[in-house]
Amino acid sequence: MAAIVPELEFPSWHKKGDGAELPTVLAHGMGDSCFNRGMSNIAKEVGAHLDSYAVCVPTGDSRIMDTINGFLLDMDSSVDVFAEKIKADENLKGGFNAIGFSQGNSL
Repeated sequence: MAAIVPELEFPSWHKKGDGAELPTVLAHGMGDSCFNRGMSNIAKEVGAHLDSYAVCVPTGDSRIMDTINGFLLDMDSSVDVFAEKIKADENLKGGFNAIGFSQGNSL
């Protein structure tokens, strides 16, 4: 991915590691899973780049269920599961940024 996507430059007011970084939540698209190496690597790289907590929030408790839920779980249920997992994560209590891929953008 790094070979295709150029590095982004942050605005001059952003100073890496200044403590102002909100955590980042990622939501995957159909056919993917937070348990897949690609999504977990993206979350890791986002966290490292921003010097903050980053997590991919799955809608299933395993790779197969997270992938299946991407296809079969209706939007209301997906949002409910996503919201519950966010509420349960102490690192997200003070707010967060979000990145959504494909239909994960809708969450």
